[in-house]
Amino acid sequence: MDIDINRKKTLIGLLEWLYTEFKDDLPSLVRLPAHLILCLAKHTSPEDRKALRNATAADVEAAFKESNLAAIYARGAFQKADATHDLVRMLTKACQDEFDELRILGWTNLKRSDDILAEVRQIAANMRASGELERPLTLTPPRNIRPRNAKFVGRESELEDLHQRLTKEHNVGVTQQAGVHGMGGVGKTEVAFEYAWLHLDDYPGGVFAVSGDRDLLMPQLANMAIHLGIEEQDRPEPTALLVKLRLEAPPDTLFIIDNLDEPSRITTYAWKDWLPSGACRRIITSRQNHIPGISEMMPIERLTREQGIKLLAQHRPDADEKDNRDAAADVVDFFDGLAVGVNVVGVYMAINTTPLGKK
Repeated sequence: MDIDINRKKTLIGLLEWLYTEFKDDLPSLVRLPAHLILCLAKHTSPEDRKALRNATAADVEAAFKESNLAAIYARGAFQKADATHDLVRMLTKACQDEFDELRILGWTNLKRSDDILAEVRQIAANMRASGELERPLTLTPPRNIRPRNAKFVGRESELEDLHQRLTKEHNVGVTQQAGVHGMGGVGKTEVAFEYAWLHLDDYPGGVFAVSGDRDLLMPQLANMAIHLGIEEQDRPEPTALLVKLRLEAPPDTLFIIDNLDEPSRITTYAWKDWLPSGACRRIITSRQNHIPGISEMMPIERLTREQGIKLLAQHRPDADEKDNRDAAADVVDFFDGLAVGVNVVGVYMAINTTPLGKK
């Protein structure tokens, strides 16, 4: 049997077992990479070890999408603490780096998964007793962005364009930034956050977002301290300064300014002196087509019919079936391709099981 098929089957089984055993204790699961080392001890057959070794993040993502966890994620069960991404990251690392630790830790000869579980449960209990689970979780890389939109579809060219704008060669001392503009509801924010999740590993220093419609940036920076493990100072200003300095230092970070309603705001003292530069790259979304400091804005257009149908199909898979495509296209046309309208109808369609072609 092809090794990739073995790998996918093994990864799917491991992911589903992992969730079954720890669904009521996700915070401790995300905090404990040791869980994955222990869980891998359950799969110690030569075939499984061969299939799992050197599995990539893409392998784990593909397995996740074909597992029962994809539906669980869609219902929001994984959104607390962004556990989905961290499970993928940790499992990938375990497959690539940590097989030897099974031998070093002496767990390779454990034959009963109950023994492994007992060990894991004890570790989790110790963490709970020590109060460690009550402390805010520092994610890797650190971030404060919202959970990934599992229904996001299309926009491949826009995402690639955005990446090119943020990574192209530039003069020393010039902060890389990209402006994304479009009318309300067209999907600017979704594109920015999908980019952040898609390229999360390209920004090991962290990925952070602030609201562009607020008069002050400093308090928003100060609120990021907890995500970076920075101790809060006696006043918000010095805390915000420490955050700014951290974001500007290597390694690369991504900073999203979402919904900048007044472009001139970023030129005011309350913003410009607090904007992180250096190793920090910025995405700014706005309904306006000009932002100071950005020579060429990237437009986000309405969804095409095909993209709209694909979005509806994320909620109702039968929307993309041949007999239903015309009805689905009518929905997209009714909203003139505005993503927010198509998405709202998609949610309704998922609840209402009336056949799409029925008036």
